[in-house]
Amino acid sequence: MGRAVDIIKGSLTMRDIFAKYGFEQNRAGFIVCPFHSEKTASLGTYANDKRWKCFGCGAGGDVISFVMKLFGLNFSQAVIRLGADFGFTDDEKTDTRAMAAQRRAQRAKELEKLEAYRKEWDSHMLRYRACEEAEKDFRPHIGIEAMHPSYIAAVRGCEDEWEWLQGHPWR
Repeated sequence: MGRAVDIIKGSLTMRDIFAKYGFEQNRAGFIVCPFHSEKTASLGTYANDKRWKCFGCGAGGDVISFVMKLFGLNFSQAVIRLGADFGFTDDEKTDTRAMAAQRRAQRAKELEKLEAYRKEWDSHMLRYRACEEAEKDFRPHIGIEAMHPSYIAAVRGCEDEWEWLQGHPWR
């Protein structure tokens, strides 16, 4: 990702970023800061328009940190967003591979979480069904016999499992 960062930092100015994301600079080159509530423009650029600083809230940084803060992204996501928004193509295959590997790793984590949730849900559903069967097997006949302790346990187990299943829907 190093080459993509170098391309973005070398090619883009804060004026490019402001224009792309709809911020109008006043005659002095300041904009109203999007990171705090204000009426007067207090966010300006310096270092040949490569860096920014808000004199109202104190926030500052470069083109990447502005996009990170503006859209709530991490560093890698901001680099990808800037590359997509400004049409940079990444000629270096390792950067593309690294981004693809990062996406695969994220997807693998999500699938692992989903699989763990599915297993937990299935185990609760199996216990619920076993409780239902036990409840049927030990259900007392009206007027003939007293309630068997296994029937009471099965009913309570069904209630507990049903409550858990209701609180954890299968998505």
